[in-house]
Amino acid sequence: MTKIFISFALLAGIIGTGVTPAMPTSAAMAQTTLNTSGQFSGAGRKTGDGTVTLVRNADGSATLTFQDFKVSRGPDLRVWLSDADTIIKSRDVKQSQYVEISKLKSSKGDQSYVIPASALAKGLDQVVIWCKPFGVLFASAKLN
Repeated sequence: MTKIFISFALLAGIIGTGVTPAMPTSAAMAQTTLNTSGQFSGAGRKTGDGTVTLVRNADGSATLTFQDFKVSRGPDLRVWLSDADTIIKSRDVKQSQYVEISKLKSSKGDQSYVIPASALAKGLDQVVIWCKPFGVLFASAKLN
């Protein structure tokens, strides 16, 4: 009980200071650059929707961000990047160069994924939602 009281007292002291958080400087804002974005579409009977953006950071790292994302549910869905020119069927992905980025966090909602520098160097510009156990394409988005 004492710990809770002390935590509230500390929090009240911080909140009551009148200090407002600093706004990002223009130098900090210049550290990120929106490079490309695309729209998800489903494959076959699978549905896919939402926007994906690739943001490159000044330190060389990059992040994929899904907004208003929604995809059909499936077992063990993964986020991949592929170099396929056009993705319509699972075969298009299988015949391409691809890199797995992460397990899909959720079948709907906003989410972000860190992209390894090695994947950026390969020029992979298709974001793919892939069912790993069945080798099936669920959705994809071309980054433009």
